[in-house]
Amino acid sequence: MDIVFNTYEQTTAFTDLILAIIAILIFMTIKRVGSKIDKRKTGIWSLIYVCVAISSFLGAITHGLIISDLTYKILWNIIFLSSGFLISFVGVGALYDFYRSRLSDAIYWLAAGMSILFFLINFYGPDTFFFFIIYEALILLIALFYYYRIYRKTKLKWTSNMIFGILLSIIAAVVQTFKDLKFTIFWDFDNNGAFHIIEIFSLFFLASGILGEFRFRKKRKILEEEL
Repeated sequence: MDIVFNTYEQTTAFTDLILAIIAILIFMTIKRVGSKIDKRKTGIWSLIYVCVAISSFLGAITHGLIISDLTYKILWNIIFLSSGFLISFVGVGALYDFYRSRLSDAIYWLAAGMSILFFLINFYGPDTFFFFIIYEALILLIALFYYYRIYRKTKLKWTSNMIFGILLSIIAAVVQTFKDLKFTIFWDFDNNGAFHIIEIFSLFFLASGILGEFRFRKKRKILEEEL
């Protein structure tokens, strides 16, 4: 397989690869820190970051290498399925942080079902990218609403990091819709490359929020045991 000649696609592939590496490193950190504090929350966000890693790594292949049409279609279907799961479970993650044990198990099945539904629509129907962007924006706005409610209630720093992370994801989603966007900062960037750069910062803010909440609960547990 040869590398594509389009410099915008090369940058998109490279930033996709960076996203994948960062997502894997954050996934490993979340598993290490959170597994003894909250297995369910750890599982939710581990799934999200694994899906980011899968979709980004495969995105690097589809954007950066010259591959057959069949391989391209197969990889993009996997990317679409992974993206559906990660978006749906960001919403689940926000709901879990707000409701905790009161959250019905049905929400997990609903999120998985919506992800599979989008995949099937994309697989059998016409291009659904526009509808996926709307779904992504809706889920991110719901997550933003619930983290804002948690922030208003607790004023804890980790919630503000979650809010910034989600806001950056919303901005990234909007930027990705600007298909004519092109600029050069050392390398040539289009809308996809810009989307990836913003998402890198989003991943770090979200990870900071998740790990910050784990550390807060660990300290609180230690204080409770000392009393």
